[in-house]
Amino acid sequence: MPLRSLQFLTRVPYNALGPTRANRMEIRHFLFERITLDPEKCFGKPCVRGLRMPVASILGYLSSGMTVEEILAEWPELEREDIQQALGYAAWAMEERVVPRETAAGK
Repeated sequence: MPLRSLQFLTRVPYNALGPTRANRMEIRHFLFERITLDPEKCFGKPCVRGLRMPVASILGYLSSGMTVEEILAEWPELEREDIQQALGYAAWAMEERVVPRETAAGK
């Protein structure tokens, strides 16, 4: 399913400060306005504010024991809200879903 047909994403004009093309659009999550998806950045992985900072990298830094303050000191372009939204997006993406088991016919 192409990204533009997903209901939980919205298309917005690409960051006006960055390189532009007539057909280039970044996609933002409707719940997490700081989480963007751009097929031309990080292979379309969810990133923070159009930066080349994937949500998965932030999760990796936190799981390795880095504190939020250490991450912010190492990458000054990030803000505390970026990390909070990355965690929220990860929780949303991994939300438990119930999938019914297939049963044998006639039982």
